Amino acid sequence: MPPFDPVTPLKGLLVLLLVFLPIEFLAGRWLALGRAGAATDLWHYGVGYGLGRGVTDALVLLLPPTETAIARWPLGVQVVVALLLGDLMYYQLHRLLHRVPWLWQFHAIHHSSPHVDWLATVRLHPLEVVLTKIVQMGPLYLLGFSQAALVTYTLVAAAFAFGIHARVPWRFPLLRWLVATPEFHHWHHAREPRRNQQNLAAQFPLWDWLGGTLYLPRGDRPQRYGIGLPVPEGYVAQVWFPFHRLGLGKGKRTH
Repeated sequence: MPPFDPVTPLKGLLVLLLVFLPIEFLAGRWLALGRAGAATDLWHYGVGYGLGRGVTDALVLLLPPTETAIARWPLGVQVVVALLLGDLMYYQLHRLLHRVPWLWQFHAIHHSSPHVDWLATVRLHPLEVVLTKIVQMGPLYLLGFSQAALVTYTLVAAAFAFGIHARVPWRFPLLRWLVATPEFHHWHHAREPRRNQQNLAAQFPLWDWLGGTLYLPRGDRPQRYGIGLPVPEGYVAQVWFPFHRLGLGKGKRTH
């Protein structure tokens, strides 16, 4: 991986703005940066970027990438396989985040925003950032994908993550059953206890179909987003929130 450049997160934010501001304008549903909670999400973005990069660097030290026969596959094949495997691993972790009471307290931070848009993508507790990076990237390093495939996978996975949170009305009828879309993922953020335990994959609805958690109705959309937990505003308060809940012995999953 290239050396860390502290300016890189700012460059990444600029790219996101250049991509999503026109999309928000065309969709008639803007402006993410002007809504309540945007400042908190920007803190999540900065801290999460640095932490995610730190975990990746640690994995490189602990699991030095050793290219195997997989590295000799065509780059496109490697990336597709990496996406399928990484998403399968994330799907399993995501199920645990929703079903294990103490893990839910951390994942609830991501679900706490009543606004689902590209900026809400980054509202993740630091512990979840660490777990996700380890679960997704660890197997890929161990299996020996090429460096080019790992870098490409990271970029494509990030694009999916921001894309499926985008606040757009489009349904993408030809793709909705093949890859995750905003329609697919917005149901996961619906303020309905049953729905936010469905559509757990980040890239491929296939895993939800196989796992019995797929929900993609026609002609309907979520009416509200968020959860019933009293998650506070403010970055520091949100980081402390799960520990406060668990410390008080209130570890039951509450949607």
